[in-house]
Amino acid sequence: MDIVHLKKAKAKNRKFNEILLHVIDHSFMQIGKNMGRVVYYHLEKDFFVAKKGIPTNIESFSDCLKSIFGEGAQVLIEMLIVENLYVEIDENFREEEHYRFTDYVRDARRKYLSKK
Repeated sequence: MDIVHLKKAKAKNRKFNEILLHVIDHSFMQIGKNMGRVVYYHLEKDFFVAKKGIPTNIESFSDCLKSIFGEGAQVLIEMLIVENLYVEIDENFREEEHYRFTDYVRDARRKYLSKK
């Protein structure tokens, strides 16, 4: 891969990270006005991940949601984020039986990066 294509790929990856963070914020606002503040506080305090680090620490983000809300609510919140993410990147969302939150985010990233 030449340097021009590499720079474009990195820029597109950064853009996906921005979209993901925007979608997470938007999803939290759909649930409650201060929900994002609570999650980001615990994410940084208990998991040592800043908000901007979520795209590269999806597993920690998921673990944080579970520690705050429990497994049932965690899954509901994650699915809201995933559904909003797929809408934002203009892809059809289809639930996969064995997919976890991290799998959906990885799949969304792959689809986004493969678009021209």
